[in-house]
Amino acid sequence: GAHGAGKVQVPGGHFEFNETPIECGLREAEEETGLKITGKAKLGPYTNDRMPENNKHYIGLAVVVESPESDGEPKVTEPEFNEYWRWVSWEELPTLGPLFTPIEHLIELGFDPVAFYNNDDLPDHGYN
Repeated sequence: GAHGAGKVQVPGGHFEFNETPIECGLREAEEETGLKITGKAKLGPYTNDRMPENNKHYIGLAVVVESPESDGEPKVTEPEFNEYWRWVSWEELPTLGPLFTPIEHLIELGFDPVAFYNNDDLPDHGYN
């Protein structure tokens, strides 16, 4: 199965040619949940994710967005990869089960996506 199978995770995936990190994050969220994210997006921290059990090694780039309730409810559009999606707080994620490696690493870093998003001193874009 997929290297994140059975793990609590957020939408994500691989870049398409010439995409910026934010474009990739927004596209992956829409592909995986059916939601077209309309809020402002910020490029967050990176994680260095080694997954020896799957012989994988990734650099993860967090994209943080505000998604108003008007954006709707997430749907499973790729059932071969995800059982379900639901809205939860960042603090609730670790209580839901084993975490996908990039999420584990963001939590270990002490990352707080709400505080990060609301910090206007940080850029709302990354390297293009």
